Amino acid sequence: MLRPDLLIGPALVGVIFNAFLTGCFSVQTYVYYTRYSSDRWEFKSMASLLAIFEFVKFASELYGIWELTVAVVETGNTPLVTTSAAMKIVALLTPLTDGTVQSFFIFRLWRISRSLAPALVGILLLVTSQVSGYMAVARVFNATSELVLASEVSMRIIMGLAFGARVMCDGWTSAFVVLYLRSIRQTVRFGTERSAFGKLILWTVETGVRTSIVTAVVLVTYLVCGPTNYVWMAPFAIIGSVYANVLLATMNGRWILQGHWAGDEECRSKGVNALSPT
Repeated sequence: MLRPDLLIGPALVGVIFNAFLTGCFSVQTYVYYTRYSSDRWEFKSMASLLAIFEFVKFASELYGIWELTVAVVETGNTPLVTTSAAMKIVALLTPLTDGTVQSFFIFRLWRISRSLAPALVGILLLVTSQVSGYMAVARVFNATSELVLASEVSMRIIMGLAFGARVMCDGWTSAFVVLYLRSIRQTVRFGTERSAFGKLILWTVETGVRTSIVTAVVLVTYLVCGPTNYVWMAPFAIIGSVYANVLLATMNGRWILQGHWAGDEECRSKGVNALSPT
């Protein structure tokens, strides 16, 4: 049987941190719709969809941790996470949120590079991550014992594929966007525009590092800590919010660089393409 402190403790820490990230996401969503109401409807719909995912997921996390805590207090036993409807919703929405954000960045990679090959590799990694992730979700839904499920070699392989492919997808898209931005920066003549492209490169690196680190922490803690320790639930609880915040931060970052495109229209267009969905 699982120890309550190794289940509720990490889950509670994750929910507390996610409360902060959800608040940040709410502010960023407001800023996006206030400043960029003229964006294409597809991308405004994507932002709305992410907002629905995030708020439903956060509410489910709150209810799920409440269920677990009450069950432990009343019975003294640790309930099965896999029997909680709230936790099942979290398990469903987390890969959906991550996949939506990664799809945006793959589109961004194609838009900047105008080359299909790097985007196709990103799509392959994204599909691998999503298929593996939902295979893991399906096994969780049908599980009767969490200890047996978590200790199965096949489950560990599936989780390794799901999160490993996600880390690789983030690294791949970030690396190629940086590569293309650096090549564009070398052709820029104006100092302010070179500075703007330098900021874009830095932001791209930071974006890839943030999402990759959180995903890697989930994978490592899951594989290393074993089936009796749910410490991996802490970073897993925030991973969707990290992706959602990164996307909104990228889309909202356009206003910071508005005064940097004093040169020719081509450089301005390439710089805006690096951030803008329009």
